[in-house]
Formats: sequence, C-alpha cells, structure tokens
Amino acid sequence: MFFVCRGSRAVSTEAPDHVCQVSVGEKMLEAVGKDPLNKQWYPFGAMTDMVYDVNGGMEDWMYAAGWENGQQLGKTGSNTAPITRCDPQTYGGYSHSKTKYETQSLRTIQYLVEMSNLHTPPEKDLGHKNEFDEPPSNNHNHVARNLRLALVMGEMAQPGIIFLNNPVTKVSSGQEIKAKFYAVGCEKISKSMLALHKCEHNSFSEDVMQMDVQSEHPDYQTTEVPKIIPLKRLNNDMKCGGLPLYHPIRDVVETSVKVPESLPTGKYCLSVLALFDAHWNDQGVLFERPDPNV
Repeated sequence: MFFVCRGSRAVSTEAPDHVCQVSVGEKMLEAVGKDPLNKQWYPFGAMTDMVYDVNGGMEDWMYAAGWENGQQLGKTGSNTAPITRCDPQTYGGYSHSKTKYETQSLRTIQYLVEMSNLHTPPEKDLGHKNEFDEPPSNNHNHVARNLRLALVMGEMAQPGIIFLNNPVTKVSSGQEIKAKFYAVGCEKISKSMLALHKCEHNSFSEDVMQMDVQSEHPDYQTTEVPKIIPLKRLNNDMKCGGLPLYHPIRDVVETSVKVPESLPTGKYCLSVLALFDAHWNDQGVLFERPDPNV
C-alpha cells in the first residue's frame, strides 16, 4: 500500500495533510491483518520512497491540480497553472465538455494497493466469504482482507456517533439521562460534549462547540428554552472504535447527565456534538517542513 506520489525527489516530502493520510492508511492496515510471519500484508509508505519517483504522475495530478491558479476564482490558467479547457486529438479525441474541472474536482488522495505479485492469483488464494466476519488473521486471503480494507476506507470518509441506547426520550426536570455510544469514521474524538435539544432542531453550526456548559441554568419556567442546552463536556482525544466490520464493538463511552431542574417536561433528544480528528490539521509536529506549508 502506498501514498500519493510526491514529485521527482529522491526522497518524498510530506504533504500538508500528511497526518491525515497516515491515519487513514493505518486504519486500512488494521483491517487487513497480518501475514503468517506476523508482518503487515502490505508495506506502507510514500510512493516516491517505496516504488520510484515520478515527476507529475497521475497521483500528483489527482491530489494537487485543484490548487493550481486555473482552478481558483478570478484566475486563469498559465504555463505554470495549465488547467484550461482543451480539445485533445490523440487516441480518437476527447470531448471539450469533459475538460471543464470544478475547483474541488482534482483534490483526491489515491491509495495504491499492490495486492499480489500475480495479476491473476490462484483460486486457492482468494479465500472464502465466511472469512470476512472473523477477526483479521494470517489465514485470510485476498477477498476477505481487501474487502475489509475497502469498507474501512469508505467509513473514514464520514465520521459519526452511534448510540447504543435511545437518545430520544421524554424527560422531566432534574432527571438523570444515561448515554452510551461509540464513534466511527475517525481516529479520535478530539472534543465533544453532551447537549439536550428539541428533536426537530437537528442542525448545528461549528461554533456550537464553543458554547459554555453552565454550572447553574436559568429558570426555564420564566425564560425561553434555548434550541440547544450544553450539559457536559467529555474527555478530549477519545479513541474512535470504528464500525464493527472485523472486530466487536469497542471503545464505548458511557456517561450520564442531569436535566436542568426547571426544564419543562417534554420529548427531547440527547446528542453528542463532536469535533473529529483535529490533529489532522497539525503541521510541523511530526515533521519539520511540510511541502507546501499551508
């Protein structure tokens, strides 16, 4: 398994989102399991380091072309930003309509997975569908381990919280509510808090994470009940358990909160408001000089 290519240097330099790339790759490696010698099935690293360097190959284009000037608002392509609409004539031509790229079209990380030295492995090496639900072990063959890898990569595209108890309940003032949940599609729950809200209000802006958890709530019998009531901040950097595709449910968080004394009795939802994988933004911590430094 290899990362996107990093130009024509003898040794690759780290991308601005290097931490993210490593994190997702390590999740995929865990899903694959290890070989009979207890080593990773697939070596893991940058394409430039582990295969060979390529100047402007497909992986570079997919990853970084969207940042060229030709893709930015108010800017046009040039010799240094060559993303313009064109009419290729080679290989039978290519429709002009298909050469228009949106700003976000070419910002894709590619993981290249070299699964076998043989392009057509023997049937005995493919394995059986029954292996998929078993924990990754050294007797798993191509189908099971690579299907798990693909599903985990899809999972990492969208983090979220899964409750193991019902977060929708009729509550009364002073009542204690229990919460039991785990996180998926992430490495860490960087910051999180429990909040109570009317169930019809289910859209929250990012700044809600900055709201204070009040030690004393106002008298909600005489004041308007806000759309969202922060109740409890949780520990930072809690592990994400991940979807139980190849392991049991794990890294479950259990906690409880108390409903404000004056809150009118009614149906409310308890939500975990979370910031996932904030450390993916880190630059200069694991390495001295990301390239480019943005």
